[in-house]
Amino acid sequence: MNSSEKTRRKFCACTRATDDQIKKWKLPEEAADIEKGIDLEAFRKLMYKHDMEEYTMLLLPYIRNLQITKSTYDLNSQDHKDCVNHQKDLTKVLIFLLDEKKGNRLTLTFHKSKESYTINNSNIIEPIIELIMKEYIDNGFKSDMPTDEELEVLKGKDIKDLDQDLVEELIIQHKHYFGKDAEDYEIDYEHIKRDYLDSVLIEREVNLESLKNMKEKHFSCKRKAGAKPKNRDIEKLANDLVTLKRVDIFLNQKDIVDIEEINLENKDYRFIHDCLSFFGLIKDYSMNVSNSTTPEKYIRTLLQQAKDPFYMGEIDPARIKEDRISKFCKLKFKMVP
Repeated sequence: MNSSEKTRRKFCACTRATDDQIKKWKLPEEAADIEKGIDLEAFRKLMYKHDMEEYTMLLLPYIRNLQITKSTYDLNSQDHKDCVNHQKDLTKVLIFLLDEKKGNRLTLTFHKSKESYTINNSNIIEPIIELIMKEYIDNGFKSDMPTDEELEVLKGKDIKDLDQDLVEELIIQHKHYFGKDAEDYEIDYEHIKRDYLDSVLIEREVNLESLKNMKEKHFSCKRKAGAKPKNRDIEKLANDLVTLKRVDIFLNQKDIVDIEEINLENKDYRFIHDCLSFFGLIKDYSMNVSNSTTPEKYIRTLLQQAKDPFYMGEIDPARIKEDRISKFCKLKFKMVP
């Protein structure tokens, strides 16, 4: 096995990348126009500084592609805030329009500067209400997480009776992550079902009751001061980088069974911080002079939160550990003479 193949195998085991994905990636030299704003030479120096240069041409396209996910799911992004506010406005106006207790006679008032104009013609108003309803549905807002009662019903179903499109998608993700190099890989349907229950959305009929439930569930609670939602994609990437930092030690020490037994040093936390901040995924805390948050402290907190049962939901930590040990023991068996 040559050095580039060894590097690729280690990288796939430590991250969520697959051989097929890597083959499709365009290296920076081949597609400089895709790099837009990424300083390749600066990234090379960063990787050399942290003794990770062998992964430079794999980690760069990997993180670059993950930035698409980041922009989609970042809870602090303006796009996400705009989407939430759009749903909130549509939900509130539909509750108002559908609540018959407020009466059935509607008027519509337009305001422009200091002037206003009111109409009560139902032939004009009703098509506007239909457009608001269509906007709500077309944006996917009628889909929501299952209630506790619905979850119990789903738990009792055979996996063959669940949404097969979602099941197939989860099987592909699960196989890529846990079994990409295993010839004897078998689908763990129990694990797939747990992931299904964490991912599935239920389509609701859009009526007054469902809209009020949506408002109560998502828009009525006040967030605690100072509590900021964390980006799960960034936490997962941080874990990928942690594992990359540990993998050579794991392969060189035969007595280590679980890669997470390897203790991290401050320089390892700093590597993770420098990678994430290089791509603008987190603030650069090395420039932080206003408070006591250091790069190392920030990454420690980020990684601890990723393991918090509150954020892991129904995912079984024991099962994750079992899968992790199995995957890396197979990697060691194939790579260590």
